[in-house]
Amino acid sequence: MAKKMGRPRIEVNWEIFETACKLLATKEEICGLLGVKEATLQRRIKEKYKTTFEGVLKKLGSNAKVSLRRYQFKLAEKNATMAIWLGKQYLGQRDDRNDDFREHETVDFEFEVVKDDAEAES
Repeated sequence: MAKKMGRPRIEVNWEIFETACKLLATKEEICGLLGVKEATLQRRIKEKYKTTFEGVLKKLGSNAKVSLRRYQFKLAEKNATMAIWLGKQYLGQRDDRNDDFREHETVDFEFEVVKDDAEAES
């Protein structure tokens, strides 16, 4: 039997890969976790899943998005900032800015310089 030429095949730990996808990790982050190059990961994904990285991430990451959205809505019950942000994202709400006052009013400020005790003694 002839000896195979070339480098040994790099195997991917699919459990780590799928867990990382479920956490919406980027391709670069997953490559770093697995210790493989992007091109190698792409080839192995094509062999195993018959699709691209983006296809696998979309499928496995969809539950993470639902969980995150659920957590955000729960947080909005007690956090006004989150409730406002969600209103802007999903309900089309926005801050009403009235910039007209800048054209008509002048605001004067007076500042008083206060020195602390150590500075005043020197």
